[in-house]
Amino acid sequence: MNGKKIAISLAVLVAYCVIGGIIISIYQSPTTITVYVAFMIICLLALVLLHKKSSYYICPDCDKMFEIGLFKDLLSANNGIKGKRLTCPKCGRKGWFLEYSNK
Repeated sequence: MNGKKIAISLAVLVAYCVIGGIIISIYQSPTTITVYVAFMIICLLALVLLHKKSSYYICPDCDKMFEIGLFKDLLSANNGIKGKRLTCPKCGRKGWFLEYSNK
């Protein structure tokens, strides 16, 4: 997935969230709030799936290039400058891995 498609998908997700926020502010019923929360969870998972499909990591010790799963991407620690805290599937190194974008 290229960068342009990711940017468009991200813009659509943000637009849906903003529209949902406007609707929730107009109709403040428990059902609307529940539906909006469920929708936001689905949007979050879609955003993480886009990120998962567009990125990979390289181990600095063994040079193994690898991708991570959806839930590992969602739940693992992330530090913008250092990267993501992961474990290399080949050599077992644990630490911060820089993220690279698929072209």
